[in-house]
Amino acid sequence: MVANLRDVKNISVALDVIKAVSNKVPDVLLDIYGTGPLEKELQEEIIRKNLGRNVVLRGFQPNAAEEYLTASFSLFTSKFEGQPLSLMESMGHACPPVAFDFRYGPSDLFTDGESGFLVPDGDIEAAAAQVVELCNNPETVATVGTNAWAEMEKFGNESTLRQWSIVIEKAWKQKPDKLQMKNFALAVTDIGNGGLTRSHIAGRLVWETVSGSAPHKIMDVRLQLVAEESGPAVEIPVKIKKRQSNRLEFSARISDRLLAEARPGKNKQEGVDAFLIATARNVPVRLRLARHDGDIWRDTTSL
Repeated sequence: MVANLRDVKNISVALDVIKAVSNKVPDVLLDIYGTGPLEKELQEEIIRKNLGRNVVLRGFQPNAAEEYLTASFSLFTSKFEGQPLSLMESMGHACPPVAFDFRYGPSDLFTDGESGFLVPDGDIEAAAAQVVELCNNPETVATVGTNAWAEMEKFGNESTLRQWSIVIEKAWKQKPDKLQMKNFALAVTDIGNGGLTRSHIAGRLVWETVSGSAPHKIMDVRLQLVAEESGPAVEIPVKIKKRQSNRLEFSARISDRLLAEARPGKNKQEGVDAFLIATARNVPVRLRLARHDGDIWRDTTSL
């Protein structure tokens, strides 16, 4: 076992597994390589559980992973992992893993019963039974270990390079379609506050196209209302009035109902900003268009 001696590794539970195994395989031995804040506490627990002959804390060893080559099993009882590298090292050295079904890793890395043994998370008896099986059956160790090593081939240098080449090739093929745009400028051309139940805003968005063709033909725009202190973002459809090279003209109507949705709190005078969201393939833009304070909308593009 190669692990940082911390709570997340759940090593105390691994000791319980070995305690259960020792009742059927008295000479079972679990070497634990690694250091950490729980080292003293774990050593005391080993003594308290009378596991001095079955569990040894080996401390830091620079080539600890090599010990998997002569091991009959590896044990993984973590509470959770991002990507369990020590599990991958065990499999890469043809050492059969016995692992709790924690998030994330074991169920993605090996096939239960073929290249490792997956047991329900926290099930000490099930984990102990698999370790006993491996201790008593060297043929199983050899078969499962070989399968585990084969599983790790997909993480080897050749496989990794092959996957990178696919990604790079896809990126290269997409290059002619990639858009590069800059110097976005937004202007309000009209604001109407006179309606009883809704207001309207019209505007113009301009930009410079560095590479890619005709972004104005594919650009999608919408408004987003965001209250100053509370409430969800409320999206409003926008009508495109004119599409020209490097230029869009648009308008939108904002009802009192949508404005109320943006500020559901008690403060009905809370400021609400209207943002223009524009998207053209791989280029997203978010610009503030106007602000509603009290009862009126005002242009914020010139601020």
